[in-house]
Amino acid sequence: MVRNRAPRQSFRTRAHPHLGTYTRRRDGGINVINRGFDPADGEWRETKGRAYFLGDPKVASLKVTFFWPFYGGYHVIALDRSGYQYALVSGPSRSYLWILAREPRLPQDTLRSLIKIAKDDGFDTDALIFVDQDGGGAPH
Repeated sequence: MVRNRAPRQSFRTRAHPHLGTYTRRRDGGINVINRGFDPADGEWRETKGRAYFLGDPKVASLKVTFFWPFYGGYHVIALDRSGYQYALVSGPSRSYLWILAREPRLPQDTLRSLIKIAKDDGFDTDALIFVDQDGGGAPH
């Protein structure tokens, strides 16, 4: 829904809408599938990864890999604990930030609140990129 940095040009940085699917693995980890429509070639792209909790699974701090053996941090800063409709997630540094949501749009007051949390935590919220979730075709 919202991201703040594209370290390299990839389908993820061009893709819209962008969809993430997370499922439990038998080994206690999480399968991650990211899909996005790439308007440059009119194709849906997909990348698969794995995530593992860094400690207690009740603490949403994980390491994620899309290209083994390299892992990056994935840390939930804020979460809709009542309905799990959104999460504010950072990477291993203040250079990576995502606002993830189950729906293509969040209510403006919720979005403003998440952006304030990020800003108060030292993130450059002026660098946020609001991803077009209406572009492309329907997922298949």
